[in-house]
Amino acid sequence: MTPPTSTNTPPNPNAAYLYLGATFLSAFGNAIANVIWPWLVLQRTGDPAAAGLVTTCIVLPSAAFALIGGNLIDRFGRKRMSIISDIISAASVIALITVDATTGLTMAWFIALGIIGAVGDVPGMAARTALVGDISERSGKTTDWLAGASQGMSGISFLLGPAFAGFMLSAMNMTSILWITAGCSATAALLTTFITLGTQKPGQEHSTPAPEWAIWREILHIPAIRLFAIITLMTQILVSPFIMVLLPAHFESINNSTALGFALSSYAIGMIVGGTIIAQVGTSHRRLIWAIAMGFNGLAFIGIAWLSLTPIVIAGMLTAGIAGGMMQPIVTVLVTETIPTSRRGRAFSLFTAVGSLTGPIGLAATTVALGLTSVYRVAMVCGLTGVVVMVGAAIAGVRVLYDVAAR
Repeated sequence: MTPPTSTNTPPNPNAAYLYLGATFLSAFGNAIANVIWPWLVLQRTGDPAAAGLVTTCIVLPSAAFALIGGNLIDRFGRKRMSIISDIISAASVIALITVDATTGLTMAWFIALGIIGAVGDVPGMAARTALVGDISERSGKTTDWLAGASQGMSGISFLLGPAFAGFMLSAMNMTSILWITAGCSATAALLTTFITLGTQKPGQEHSTPAPEWAIWREILHIPAIRLFAIITLMTQILVSPFIMVLLPAHFESINNSTALGFALSSYAIGMIVGGTIIAQVGTSHRRLIWAIAMGFNGLAFIGIAWLSLTPIVIAGMLTAGIAGGMMQPIVTVLVTETIPTSRRGRAFSLFTAVGSLTGPIGLAATTVALGLTSVYRVAMVCGLTGVVVMVGAAIAGVRVLYDVAAR
């Protein structure tokens, strides 16, 4: 396992628990928002395509904010940007409530407030992940344990958030739900504020005056970073169509929304299992863990490609969750170890930006393909492509991660 860096400040385990609490609340609020946002857009506009249009309009600004946010994280500090991002997220929801109660929500308002929310959410995810090294140093917990536990918190929020949102939609009005969502982000900011990271010199939180292009070249020069960016790109292109189009289309066609719920829940359970495994065993055997995770991903693609076999699809989603729960902590640990603190925000923001841009590419390609053939053939092509990608990723990772681990 990766030990925390020694400092003159006595370890404070509470820093880790505050961090995990903030991680859960922020992710839980986002999980609720992902359910109620399209519902609210449909409710206020009456147009089923409106939610997709709003999301599309937010994609490019989100990717831009991810890259710009990386610079801000490195310039102003990981903890500070985590707090600011959660406050912006909460403020954007409160603004949504205010506009809805006064002038009324229109497409223009949904797009504008969605972009403002992205200003908080997108850099905030990178800033919180980049904090792992600081929290490890302050709490005495290993980065392996923190990365695994954080992934487990994300899995729990993904499991509970949609179910809670569905219950709230049937039990209370939309305004009350929005206040709860804003409260999650605000409380996450408050918990992060309570984290004390010890005394640091100002230079540790400010980037050096190197040209921006040189900084990005330095980050991308590291083989592991390039591998992680490519895997992020490919998985987003291939997974987004399954989650957003193919699985819902299949289960809607057989009138079995319950099975869709089980499939998505099994993915969240898998994330919890994978994150827990890493928190317990660590990432010392990184090549082996990476190869296992890529193998699980390959099996998952095979499983979810067989849409007509519901138990296999559910098993595939569970396997995909386990793979993600194991893979993401490795990325977090290696970036934390490899990238200097003055570049770390940019490194994590790179993955966020790639994910923001490539998901819609996969959805657009799927839309075109569905005009030419059936859902089941598209799923099979995506699944087989995913298997090939994961085999290549496993081979590349065994080479690259050995070099990084041997440093």
